[in-house]
Amino acid sequence: MKIMLKYLVFSILVLVFGMVSCKRKEIDFKYVKSSQWQWNKGFKIGDGDFVGFDTTNFHTITHDTIFRKGVPRCIIIEINKANYLMKVKSLKDEIGYYDDSEQFTK
Repeated sequence: MKIMLKYLVFSILVLVFGMVSCKRKEIDFKYVKSSQWQWNKGFKIGDGDFVGFDTTNFHTITHDTIFRKGVPRCIIIEINKANYLMKVKSLKDEIGYYDDSEQFTK
């Protein structure tokens, strides 16, 4: 009986720690939308090197997905504000990196 209780407690702890470690980082969408992003390497969202979320609606964000002309292109998987970096993943699992170009000109 003691072994079964220990196993149950251990299983619950593993489950709780597993759920906590899978918690997704919150993305600061206000920061993403207010910045002009320049392609660095990897997957490109569009034809050009810059991505901006201005009033033209050429590029838009819904939840964590970036759309180009209304077509989903990638999801944002990481924002590193300290290094002005956005990491995206295409719908085909290609990784791309973008820099907040405005921060380098300030």
